[in-house]
Amino acid sequence: MLASLGGCIGPAATIGAVDQAGAGSGDVSTATPGTTGTTGTTDIADTTEDSGSTAAAPGCDPECLTFFDCQQAECQQGECVLSFRDDRCEPGEVCGLSGCEATPLACDDPSVLVCEGFEEDAFAAAWSGGSIMRSADPLNSGLGAGWVKVGPDGREQLQLELDPPIDEGLLAIRAFVWLPSADTVEVWAILFEIFGSTNAGTERFSLDLRPQAGLMFVNLLSPESNVIGNDLLTPGAWSCVELRVQVSQGQGEVEVRVDDVPVLGNGPGIDTVPFEGVVNIHIGGIGSPTHSGDTGFGIDDIVVATAPIGCDVDL
Repeated sequence: MLASLGGCIGPAATIGAVDQAGAGSGDVSTATPGTTGTTGTTDIADTTEDSGSTAAAPGCDPECLTFFDCQQAECQQGECVLSFRDDRCEPGEVCGLSGCEATPLACDDPSVLVCEGFEEDAFAAAWSGGSIMRSADPLNSGLGAGWVKVGPDGREQLQLELDPPIDEGLLAIRAFVWLPSADTVEVWAILFEIFGSTNAGTERFSLDLRPQAGLMFVNLLSPESNVIGNDLLTPGAWSCVELRVQVSQGQGEVEVRVDDVPVLGNGPGIDTVPFEGVVNIHIGGIGSPTHSGDTGFGIDDIVVATAPIGCDVDL
């Protein structure tokens, strides 16, 4: 895709609204900032000699230069034109305004195991059991969301059972979470629980909500890999929380992302395979037995997949 930006362009963060719908390495459109481009037929895939920047030609300001690894700019008839080169990204990525980005998943993608937006009277058919109360306030998207309310040692979860189990590869779990305040969680509340055929003993790991709007990855398979952070969520607003786990015996890796930004991580080199592999994924809330009262928070737009998910809610 190409976007005409006149004679001068500034840092990538200041580039205007460029329409990238349907853009590929051979698609081209021209637009000025804030306008929608129209698809043309010119292919610039072979117009550059290397992956570096393209020098500004006469008629364009020196600021006509390359942005990031997959974005390039060149002077065409006195105009500085920015191109988005998907062919310079890894498989499963597209070139966007912030560089190479993961291609947004759709709920019908083969890598998606379940989507739940709380929009229907019934939960998604892929769930094997469980329930979360529906709510119309607060909403992250659509007309419905979930509201989790758990007392000490209480449970309110949706349950996913995998057949066959996952014993190798990527597992990603995403949900939008709304905390009433930074003090909503008194001790801990399990948000995502992952285990084999049983959650008894140490054959499990989880992502927990913590006090001070914090998160903690708890791995009973490899306790040394536990990671924790405070002030990661925004009380009174929806936060996109994604757990990515490279499932592996001894070479596993974990990454926690909030609003598509990595905030916690560990590995590679940790054990992330429960006995019999990952069989069960429970999402919602488990209250700490030492809580003095109920813990309540919003949850919406849940996705479980074997590929990175991101924060796009229009799946």
